[in-house]
Amino acid sequence: MKTIKDATLIKKLLVIHMGVVIPERNNTALKKAEVFKFVCPADFVLKKGHKYLFEACRILSDRGVKYKCLIAGDGPLEDELREMVKKLKLNDSIEFLGRLPHEKLFDLYGRGEIQVVVLPSIITEDAEKEGIPVALMEAMSYGIPVISTKTGGIPELIGDGSGIMIDEKKTRSHSQCY
Repeated sequence: MKTIKDATLIKKLLVIHMGVVIPERNNTALKKAEVFKFVCPADFVLKKGHKYLFEACRILSDRGVKYKCLIAGDGPLEDELREMVKKLKLNDSIEFLGRLPHEKLFDLYGRGEIQVVVLPSIITEDAEKEGIPVALMEAMSYGIPVISTKTGGIPELIGDGSGIMIDEKKTRSHSQCY
C-alpha cells in the first residue's frame, strides 16, 4: 500500500459521509391492518427490478394473500410497468403513487402503515447495478423490515441479517434467501 507524501495532494482529498437521519421514536407500533402493505420506493429504471416484484405479486394474489403493494417513483419505464400490472390483472393490489416527497414517504413510515420495504434490484445486461440504496437505509432507520436482492452494495447493508436478501430475478418460492 502506498502512502501519500505530498501534503498538497492530501488537502485535495475530501471525505463525504453518507447516511440518513434517524427519526425520533415515539414507540408507535405497526398499525394492525387487514391487508399486508408494502412499498417499493424506486425510480422506474431497469436496475430496480419492478418486473420481478410484479411477478411475485401475481403469485401472492394467486395464493389468496391480501396485500397492497405501493409503488413510489417515476421514470422512463412507467408506461411499461403500468401495462404489466394491467396484463397481470393486479390493478386492485398494486397502486402507483407517483414520485413522493420524502416527507410523505417518511410520514407513511412514521405512522406505521408500511409493514415492509421491498427493493427487487437486478444487475442489468449492461452491468448496471445498485450502490448501497438510500431507500433501504431510510426504511431501516424507521425500524421497517427490508427485503432486497443480493446485488450491488446491498449485501454490505443488509448481509449481516438486518434484512432479507433473495436472489435477483427470482419470483418463485425456490428463490434462495440469505
